[in-house]
This record gives sequence, C-alpha cells and structure tokens, in this order.
Amino acid sequence: SYSQEDNGVVSLSLPVRNSLTFNRYAINPTFSFVREQTKYISVFNKREWVGFENAPLTYLVSYSGRFGENIGAGIGVFQQNYGVLTTFGGTLNFAYNVQLQKDSNLTFGLNISAYKSVVNTGYVITNFDDPALQNIPDNFLLTVNPGINYGTGFFDFGVSINNLALYNFESSMLIEDNPQQGIQGHIMYTGYMMSSRGFFDESKFTGLLRSEFQKDDTIVSAMAMLTVPKGIWAQIGYNTRFGVSGGLGINITSQVALEYNYEKAIGDLSTFGSSHD
Repeated sequence: SYSQEDNGVVSLSLPVRNSLTFNRYAINPTFSFVREQTKYISVFNKREWVGFENAPLTYLVSYSGRFGENIGAGIGVFQQNYGVLTTFGGTLNFAYNVQLQKDSNLTFGLNISAYKSVVNTGYVITNFDDPALQNIPDNFLLTVNPGINYGTGFFDFGVSINNLALYNFESSMLIEDNPQQGIQGHIMYTGYMMSSRGFFDESKFTGLLRSEFQKDDTIVSAMAMLTVPKGIWAQIGYNTRFGVSGGLGINITSQVALEYNYEKAIGDLSTFGSSHD
C-alpha cells in the first residue's frame, strides 16, 4: 500500500468491504443514498491479519445516510496503522439522485479524503541510528473517488474510480504510481420476502457482486445479506484477495445496533491469520 520511493506515502484504502449495513459510502460514493432509508452514526474498528505483530489496524467514526429526497451525504474521521506507518484524516461524501422514470434513477457520488501520512519512529527497531529515518517527511495528501449508480426496481448497476487522483501537498505533485488506484464495477440486487409467514416475513435480501481492476491485479468479490424485521441480520462474502467472511448484526435497542464480521484469509495470505470487524 505504499512505496519507499514516495517517502512514506500511504495510499488510502478503508477496509469496510465486509458490511452491507454501515459505511457503505466507502464502497461506492453513491451508496450514502442508494437503497438507504435512514442516517447512521457508526464506530468501526478492523484488526486485520492478527496472526502477526503490528498488523494493519483501522479506526473509523462516521455519520452518513440519506438527508433529503435526492441527497445522500457522509463525513468520517479515520486512523490507520501499518506497522511503523500511520495515516489519519477525514472523508467527505456527497451523493445526488436524479429520478429518470417511476422505477429508475441515476445517482452521482463523490468521496474526497484528506489525510496525513507519517512514520512513527518509536515503532522502528534498529541496532544503530539511521539518519535516513529523520529525513522522511510527514505527507499531507488529498484523494478523490467519484462514482455513479443506475437503479431500477430491484437492481443497481454502478461504477466508481478508487483514488482517481492522489495529490501530495508536501511535494506539490500528483502521485502517479498509486497501487490502490482502480476502476470498480458493481451489480446489486435488493428484494423482499413478501410471501413467507412468521419470522422471515418481509425480510430483505441484498446481494452485491463487485470487480475492481487495478494496475497489477483484478479483485472480484461477492456478498449476500439477509435482514429480518425483528432487528437481526446475517451476511456472508468472498473476496479473491482477502478470502471468506461472515457476520451477524442485531438491534440492541431501537436506536443502537451492533455488528461483528469475521474474515478468514485464504491462498497467499492464509499464513497472516484472520481479521475482525
């Protein structure tokens, strides 16, 4: 996620890939409006690959959702630790919806994130003083992620560009070789179980299929979630890079909900251990 040639610059990548309930605007900037019915204040923590010391750690506090008939918005503050590297900053989200016909609409979205990337020298363990560590600057960066979504009665089709532009104010330059830059496409289905009776009556089913095309890799993922009106939901997922995931959520009260997701790495990342949201 970073390059030594970039003097400690870290590409932004918020790892909220395993939830279809909270912080969806980080998946696609239009999702603060698309299929959203309310607003949320959420506190998110992800501990990735707990099998080794100083593994990636993310904190995110955000407020997002639908704020009007045609407007979705969000604001988030985050910190990420990558071993000796730390980023902290904020994200602004805005989405605007255009009604095309009775059962179709077009939504435009934009995420703008500003953050600082620094080296925590206190976490660096060396047998001798390394003057090069004192020459690594603190970097202040700005990244832009636009997106668009076309929605029908049950389906949504969308595209977004992750890290379309990454600007470093320290060097007054655009970062050209950004490993997290990519084009992402999605297809999402949302439907309701109206014919059933009892516990699952009027339950909502959501399925999301995504593909992200980066410079050196293509990532495909799929997620499915079932939400029961009683205030319980469950979701499962698969990601070709990060592995399989599963999670549960519950409304503790009418105003407070709790969600937990477990992610198991497979393939080349299997030795790193599991991740927890």
